[in-house]
Amino acid sequence: MQWKILCHLIQRAWAIPLTLLSQSTGPLSPLMKKLGWPTLFCHTLSIAPDGTITGYKLRQQDSKRHAVISLKSLYYKTIAVGDSYNDITMLKEADAGILHNPPENVKDEFPEFPLSYSFDELKAILKPMLANG
Repeated sequence: MQWKILCHLIQRAWAIPLTLLSQSTGPLSPLMKKLGWPTLFCHTLSIAPDGTITGYKLRQQDSKRHAVISLKSLYYKTIAVGDSYNDITMLKEADAGILHNPPENVKDEFPEFPLSYSFDELKAILKPMLANG
């Protein structure tokens, strides 16, 4: 429920749809429903009949960064939230990047990003960003 409130806060502040970037859709299905089915860009997983993940198909190398570049080329403001190495180029490309609950090695290697470890901390970081539009 807290993520849904956060998404509504973002959508209300900029009057644009929320867009999520992820490695795959499978694990996100419950979250997507709770968020009201925002736009999702992701890769495709190959799944065996027994449900085992057997591989994946990338839509594009460094796809999260390219998605941010594309949104910015359409004059959208971008805020990226990520937690690991595969998010860093996206965080750097966005107008604002936030590390949310990253492992220690990622936090230590990228001190330039604000950190949040809870929904309340993330919301506190986002509020002034959204107020400035």
